[in-house]
Amino acid sequence: MGRPVSIRRSLLINILSVVLLLSASILLTIFVGSQKTLSTFSQSLINQSINTIEVQLKGFFDPVINELKVALEWGDEGLLDLDEPSRLNRLLAPLILHHPQISSMMVANDKEYELSPVGAAAQELIVTGGLENWVKDKLKK
Repeated sequence: MGRPVSIRRSLLINILSVVLLLSASILLTIFVGSQKTLSTFSQSLINQSINTIEVQLKGFFDPVINELKVALEWGDEGLLDLDEPSRLNRLLAPLILHHPQISSMMVANDKEYELSPVGAAAQELIVTGGLENWVKDKLKK
């Protein structure tokens, strides 16, 4: 027969077991909660970054889209003649000058004309099938 366990020792072992189990439960709850919080925070940060980037891209492209709408109106009024590249240069060069995100425009169909790049370039706009048709297609989308 083994040594009898005293009530004091039994009580101490039981209390330590309960404290240990409660501590483990608390740590597990904190860990799971922090994982959910971290996931929510990360998703929120990603969404905020996406929204910021979308606003910046909109600010970058909206002026160009507005200028393309102007070019569409010019095309509808017959002001854009692909057979007169110098006239196209005179009409479109100011659009390129005022928007650093456009470095040059190329209008191409049967013939190919390149408008001289103006200023510091950030983007090249390539137009296929005639400027009027390309602008109309892009603005209808």
